[in-house]
Amino acid sequence: ESRTEKANHKAERLKPVLNRVNPDGSLSLGKVASVLNIEGVPTMSGKGQWNSKSVQRVYQRLAA
Repeated sequence: ESRTEKANHKAERLKPVLNRVNPDGSLSLGKVASVLNIEGVPTMSGKGQWNSKSVQRVYQRLAA
């Protein structure tokens, strides 16, 4: 499995969490990141903290 495929699978696993946190898409990327950090949701790499750019990348991956 390629790195891209692994990342796509991780993004798909995050989709229900993102839909729960931001069901109507009204929250800013930074606010979504804050909620993910507060809830202890692991980042894509499993290291570090969520930030607006990392959330944006997940949304972009899911839209592709």
